Amino acid sequence: MHADFISKHNVTCSYKIYREIVHDMKIYFVKLGNKECDKCEKYNLHDPNHQKNSLLESCNICQNWTAHTRRAREARKQYR
Repeated sequence: MHADFISKHNVTCSYKIYREIVHDMKIYFVKLGNKECDKCEKYNLHDPNHQKNSLLESCNICQNWTAHTRRAREARKQYR
């Protein structure tokens, strides 16, 4: 990711500085296994009657999950 950042933005910075800045932005380098993140897991466990294609507007967990997945899609789009 460091090399990709440097090539896309035509800047020079050390890997150490890059990692510190990314960490300060609360972006973490982790290897996710097959597990869902906490917000997705909470959504999956909260009510089996709430389906992804028909979420309830009155359910906070459904609304939080919807916002979470929207932010994730937007972040992936910006990264690409």
